[in-house]
Amino acid sequence: MWRIEQLNLSDFKSYKGIHSIPQFHNFQAVIGPNGAGKSNLMDAISFVLGVRVGFLRGSNLKDLIHDDPTMDTPPTRASVELKLRHNTGDEKIYKRTVMVSGSSEYRIDNKVVTEKEYQSQLRDINIDVKARNFLVFQGDVSQVASKSGKELTKMIESICGSDELSKEYDDLKLKKEKAEEQTMTCFQKKKGMNAEKRQYKAMKEEAEKYQTLEDEMAEKKKELMLVDIRNYKKGMAKYKNEMEEKNESLEGLITEKTGKEMHFEKSAENVRNKENEEHSKRDELRKLKGERENMKPMEGRTQAKRKILYEKLKKAEKEMKEVEKRNAEEKERIAKLENEKAEMEKLMKDVEHTDNVMMTEKQKKTFEKMNEAYLSRCGEKERRKDELILSITRDEEVVKELGNVEDVKVLKEKIEAIQTQIGKYDESIEKEKEEQKSDEEELEKMRGALQEKNANLERVSHALKETDETMSELRMSLKENQHEILMNETMDNLKRLFSKVYGQVNELYTANNKRQSDTISLAIGKYNKAVVVEDTQTAIECLKYCKEQRTKIVLTFLCLKELRSKDFYELDDNLKSLGASFVYNNIKFSDKYDSVFRFVLNNTLIVDTLKTARKIAFNQRYKHMFRIVTSIGSVVEKNSLMVGGSQQKKRTKKNAKKAQEEYNELSAKKIELEEEMAQLQSVKETNLEDFQLRINGHKHRIEMLEKRKSEVEADREKSESEVKKYELKSKGKDVKEVKKRILSNKDEMNSIEKDILEQQTAIFKELNEELGIENVYLMCSNKSVQEREKKRFTLEQNIKVIDEKIRIEQEKDTKQTIEDQKKEVEKIQQEINEKIEKVENELKEKIRRNEELVLEKSGELAQIVRDEEKLKGEMSEKKKEFEEVENQIRQTQKDQSHLQSMYGKLQAGLDETVRSARMEQIELPIVGKGDSKSDSKSPDKSSKEGTQNTLQMMEIVTQSTTYAETEFDFSSIEKIKVRNMEEYNAVRTEMTEEIAKLEAKINGLTPNMKAIDQFNGIVDKLKDINDDFEEVRKEAKNASDLFNEVKLKRTKMFMEAFDHISSAIDPIYKELTKSSKHPLGGTAFLSLENTEEPYLSGLKYNAMPPFKRFHDLEQLSGGEKTIAALALLFAIQSFYPSPFFILDEIDAALDVQNVLQVAKYIQKKCNDVQFLVISLKDTLYERADALVGVARDLEKKTSVIYTLDLKDYEF
Repeated sequence: MWRIEQLNLSDFKSYKGIHSIPQFHNFQAVIGPNGAGKSNLMDAISFVLGVRVGFLRGSNLKDLIHDDPTMDTPPTRASVELKLRHNTGDEKIYKRTVMVSGSSEYRIDNKVVTEKEYQSQLRDINIDVKARNFLVFQGDVSQVASKSGKELTKMIESICGSDELSKEYDDLKLKKEKAEEQTMTCFQKKKGMNAEKRQYKAMKEEAEKYQTLEDEMAEKKKELMLVDIRNYKKGMAKYKNEMEEKNESLEGLITEKTGKEMHFEKSAENVRNKENEEHSKRDELRKLKGERENMKPMEGRTQAKRKILYEKLKKAEKEMKEVEKRNAEEKERIAKLENEKAEMEKLMKDVEHTDNVMMTEKQKKTFEKMNEAYLSRCGEKERRKDELILSITRDEEVVKELGNVEDVKVLKEKIEAIQTQIGKYDESIEKEKEEQKSDEEELEKMRGALQEKNANLERVSHALKETDETMSELRMSLKENQHEILMNETMDNLKRLFSKVYGQVNELYTANNKRQSDTISLAIGKYNKAVVVEDTQTAIECLKYCKEQRTKIVLTFLCLKELRSKDFYELDDNLKSLGASFVYNNIKFSDKYDSVFRFVLNNTLIVDTLKTARKIAFNQRYKHMFRIVTSIGSVVEKNSLMVGGSQQKKRTKKNAKKAQEEYNELSAKKIELEEEMAQLQSVKETNLEDFQLRINGHKHRIEMLEKRKSEVEADREKSESEVKKYELKSKGKDVKEVKKRILSNKDEMNSIEKDILEQQTAIFKELNEELGIENVYLMCSNKSVQEREKKRFTLEQNIKVIDEKIRIEQEKDTKQTIEDQKKEVEKIQQEINEKIEKVENELKEKIRRNEELVLEKSGELAQIVRDEEKLKGEMSEKKKEFEEVENQIRQTQKDQSHLQSMYGKLQAGLDETVRSARMEQIELPIVGKGDSKSDSKSPDKSSKEGTQNTLQMMEIVTQSTTYAETEFDFSSIEKIKVRNMEEYNAVRTEMTEEIAKLEAKINGLTPNMKAIDQFNGIVDKLKDINDDFEEVRKEAKNASDLFNEVKLKRTKMFMEAFDHISSAIDPIYKELTKSSKHPLGGTAFLSLENTEEPYLSGLKYNAMPPFKRFHDLEQLSGGEKTIAALALLFAIQSFYPSPFFILDEIDAALDVQNVLQVAKYIQKKCNDVQFLVISLKDTLYERADALVGVARDLEKKTSVIYTLDLKDYEF
């Protein structure tokens, strides 16, 4: 048995800081003045045991934390720790903490656990927070005493736990009642259906009678039809034999005709061949003559080319002579220059020979002395000599520059010749340009004419194209008008005949926004013209009607009862932000057609732009989820395939009559345009290529002439430049005077040189002899060396000048120019020989051959014409023979046509009879197929098309059927003998009258022909209802069994608690009320208002104090009520005993005697249950084992605890 061992509080309510009750006894009393904190102590124990804050006199958990405004740092949490000890020595510590945030923390043995686990472990030791079987709050005793019977019932249910079954009990009870209600409904339905079955049974019998008469009439009609068919068959057989005879005759005539026709065709073929041969010969002649005409321009062009080439040859020869002359002159100049060069080279060798003189030091000093003596004597003469040399050199240069007078004269003559040649080139270029301009103007005229022709062709072609397109649209419009009329007529008939035909899909809705009408129609697609019907049977009946009427349209049916569609996906925020919405939400329609539009528009979105549609379609999140249409007419399927691109062009529907008139007008216009096109195409195009070639030739010749002119102009400019140079140099100078001055200076210089040489010989004689040199001064003096160097330099420069002149003359290469000119002359001559003469010879040969061929072909043509006339005569004879046979065939065919007409009328009568049988669903017997089988095929069974549940008539237009070859079985009418038409008419009249009588009987009846099907339907429905009734009855039984199971369990739990409390309450009450005066005590008992389900009603608690009459509990005094309530509480506690029992001021309303009795009872029971009692009566707390005193410390503003063990004291 568990007992409270210790209690620790921390900042709980009025207890600031940590407070502890270190030890608890079996019977412990809590005492203290009002407001000291006794009840807060009880709240602390309740708190640590998991009681909700509502029972602890607070609105939320943070109200349990000690509140002292004077504290600097108020506490942020409160906790209570309870230590329990088992009599085996085991201990458990339960701790609950509340934070200022209002949250709680549960610990067991200092381990954090959940609230659920916390309470579970408390329940293991019989402490149930929900039942509160371990405490009685202040005021609970008086509340128990004043509880009603139902409240006492709830109190017991809470203790025993049966209240946890109340929700399950209520649910199962409701389910049981519903099942019973459904069972009753099914039973009533079954009862009504049985009554309806009896009613339809009578109607069924009347319908069967009507059906018997109809079958009899159908049999009579079948016999009449077989009689008619037999009569038709006999007549057809007669005409068939006659037609076979005519066929045999016709076959012979056709064979004869074939032979005649072959002969005629052969003759005609021969004529055609000759005509073709004639046309071919005439074409050959025209071609030959055309070739001769084409040769004439070639003759003119050849002669013109010959003239041009001869002029070119003449010019080339003249230029070649001029070049040869210039070449001879150049050779002479080169020879002169080479002679001058040889002389200069010889002088160079002489100068170089005087350079090498070898002297000793002594000789050098002697030479220097002699040289000084020489300079003192001849220095002035040497200076004068130098001046004369310089003057002579300059004058010679002038003479040299001005000396080529003959060359200048030649250059001037050349310039004049070149100028004349340039003038001729200019004339030729101007002439070529004029001819080119003329040809270009002519070419432009031709191009303009060709462009005009092409423009007209393009205009006519464009007009033809537009006309064809318009005619195509009109043909489509006429076809649509016819189809629309036929469709409307068919729909009107179907709606009139069948009430369950509601119309086409496009008639059953309106768009919320008219501008979206076309887009919505596009979204519906192929189902726009689908026919909406109620069920499959209606669709089958419509198909039968269309087949019978041979309606040439294709219909698709949507059955309301069969349509199933998937649920729509939800539009997320992303799709909404893109402006997407379901097309289904953008139309208005009757709720009746909701399944239709859910099917045809399932998960179809409408958006504004194709960009938005692609954004949705290619988003992986929406892959294969949505079909999308745009306001511009594009469609993106669920597989992201775009099956539209732009808003389709609408064709305006026109009146059929106006459309036909417009079509006829366009047909006439088309014929006119085609004629104009043929005329334009027949105009012969001028050959522009010849003119273009001529223009290109002009351009090429102009380029060649300008190139030659440029070359000649360059040569002229060079010659003019040389002449100008000469004129500038010779300006103001006289060559004769210069030459005279040169001779004078040379004479003076020779005289000076002679004097100088004499002086040199005299002064340097000794040294000359010693060295063996003629004149050592000339070889060794500085001046001599300088002169030699100067002379060498001058000679080298002169040689270079001569070499440059030779190079220039050689570069002129007039020899090559002569060769080139000769080649040009030879080339022109060769061109004349090869091209002109060869072309002329070839052309003459072609003209000769052409004339011979023309003569030959003319003779052949004359012979062909003669043969052709002969063949035409033979063909005429063959044609007459062929036409005679053909006339015979036509007459035979006319007779045959009459027979076929008569046969066709009988066949039409036969076919009409058979079709009437089919329409009236009369089975006609056929040989080999048995009586039960008909020649006419029964209507095709329509089938549901997959998940779409639609009936579609894929082909309504059928080929007409003939029954001429069908072998009908006439065995059933063998007794009806007909030998001629009179007997046939009599039999037919008699049979028609019998049918009319039966029809009158049938018309006298008004049966419900659907009664049989309705009766069978009711039988089937009754079977279904019986099945449903059995199923509902089983469900009701199952619900009742489940309910009874919970009811029994709840009753058992309640009665166990009630029986225990009821048996325990009287002894407890006696124990609390007995005294020395009344040793037996009072009497208390509990009674139930509902013994079957006690928890649904209240219970009565009756207590009779000793020696008092029976009264209701409400009529007892306060003390008596308290004792009675305590007895009930103690009895309840005995049923669900907790290890301890906490009582808060239960003795408040008791007198001393009753308090004493309660104290004695607690003393007696405290060995089994630990009691903690808060009391203000000393009669009670002085009998406790220990006291816990609670006081108020006003200074610290806190409750404080004191403990006192009373076992050490005797009372």
